[in-house]
Amino acid sequence: MRLNKLLAQSVEDDAEDGAETKLDDETRRERIQQLCSSSSEDGYANLDGISSDSVNEKEWVSRLFSVVKHILHACPWWRTGDQRWMDRFLKVSSLLDSASQAQTQSLVDLLMLLPAVEGVCDAAGLMDNTLWAEAKPTWLAQIRFYVLGPRSEAELNGTAPLPQVDDSIPAIHDILLAPELVEPLQDLNTRRAANLVNQFLRCLAQDPNRMSQGGFQLCTGIAYGAAGIQTGETVALIKRGLAKTYARYIDRKSRPKSWIDVSTLRPTERCVVLSTAYRAGEVFSARGRDDERLPPCAWMMLLLIDPPEVTRPMVSRNRATPQEEEKKHERRLIIAPLYAGGDIADYVLPWNKYQDAQNDPWNAGDRIMMQFEGVETADESKGLIAFDNGLYYLGRVRSVRRSTPDNWETVMIVFDSDPDDYMWVSPWEIVAAPEQYHDPVHEAPAPVDPEKLLSPEDLALVARCKSVARHLGWPAGDNKREFDKYHKESFGGAPPQPPIFCRTPLNVHRVFLEAMHLGGYESVTRNKLWKTVARTLGRDLTSQTSASFALRKAYEKCLYPLRNF
Repeated sequence: MRLNKLLAQSVEDDAEDGAETKLDDETRRERIQQLCSSSSEDGYANLDGISSDSVNEKEWVSRLFSVVKHILHACPWWRTGDQRWMDRFLKVSSLLDSASQAQTQSLVDLLMLLPAVEGVCDAAGLMDNTLWAEAKPTWLAQIRFYVLGPRSEAELNGTAPLPQVDDSIPAIHDILLAPELVEPLQDLNTRRAANLVNQFLRCLAQDPNRMSQGGFQLCTGIAYGAAGIQTGETVALIKRGLAKTYARYIDRKSRPKSWIDVSTLRPTERCVVLSTAYRAGEVFSARGRDDERLPPCAWMMLLLIDPPEVTRPMVSRNRATPQEEEKKHERRLIIAPLYAGGDIADYVLPWNKYQDAQNDPWNAGDRIMMQFEGVETADESKGLIAFDNGLYYLGRVRSVRRSTPDNWETVMIVFDSDPDDYMWVSPWEIVAAPEQYHDPVHEAPAPVDPEKLLSPEDLALVARCKSVARHLGWPAGDNKREFDKYHKESFGGAPPQPPIFCRTPLNVHRVFLEAMHLGGYESVTRNKLWKTVARTLGRDLTSQTSASFALRKAYEKCLYPLRNF
């Protein structure tokens, strides 16, 4: 793990600036390990890889603001039904954004808001109160010294009034009433402010499912989409995609009553992103599948820009009172979860990108390319090319539906890798293929002819694959324990989560068994048998666009390393 360079400075003693700090190697190592442990609890502390020689003081302050903002946005606002807590969260978030966007960012302003951030986290149950109850008074006393200065003799004697403070700042009175320090502190600088932030971080309860934006991007392998949308950005929200995500992943009973009813939305809404929290795969007991984890998710809090088209009656649903319903619709907040895995098309995207898709539609015959999650290497024989630091599947537009109000999944694509199947995608998910792949049709390396006489090596591979299928107990698959063991070993002990296929997590054991019975990956691909494998899952394939393409892609991600079983 790389050391967070800014917070690393709090490892050293609080000596005068420029003074030489003397720590023996063992003490320094212990402090570094302790700091790394505490920082690792917050996956949003995005200060890695900064060179202290190349970053000025202003940049350090900006980075520290980013740390505190990420701590705040990690609070579980996506599953709370407490509207008063949500109001407090939004107020603190707004104040923090204003302070961070000021022309001159102030460490005093940051420390003034730090107890408010702590209060939001504490109200959400995120603080380790066993440690924090003892540490908090001293922490507040240090903040008070830097924000309000040392108390005068008159204040200490109670003969002078308390300093005037801005009552609109949450938790400002916690600072005002904090105890006085025995000894005055040295002048405030970024290192000492970072030390105060770190004291707070160390008492945050551990959350193994917290992810950073970069970590979520690594899960998807795609720079755009949910991983590329920033807080404050204006986006388009597609109602059908949101409704489909709710129906697939979030049980109605587990949705907080503060969420706006999807049926009240337009087909496409303009929104501003207020907050984004990135989460690793979590188990939702309300779905009744405690043994399965959902894919990583980017939870977005969106503020609807446009007023509702019609005034709807405040009908109480999911135990909300009429007053709560009224407050909910006044806020105009939407909670939009975007799950990794690619089984639901992007339904939150930058507004300008949505407008471009509206103004410049695709036409039948256009050569396009599209990125998919989990792709690692290019292979032109499979229609997979490397371009502009990304990997893309080549394809062609077969037809376009032009009568839908939201343009979601309106373009039918046939990919070069699977010309016998098609997939419906949204126009903003594809881009024009490079000129060299346009008409006349790019001639990729010729695929293997399934009718050719197989070489002895090919025949031996097919025979070995069928032998593996028999060894694993095809068709019943009795030796699943052996498969699970080798599957885990093939991925170094951490196999990827099965993607969603036909609305359920893919049964990778069954897919592997059937593919090996048919001669292995190369044989199934050569003979176009992926749809045959898909049918053995016993699912309704009408709900899965391009079933054979999706299944092959899932196999490459989750099962291909098992080819040497």
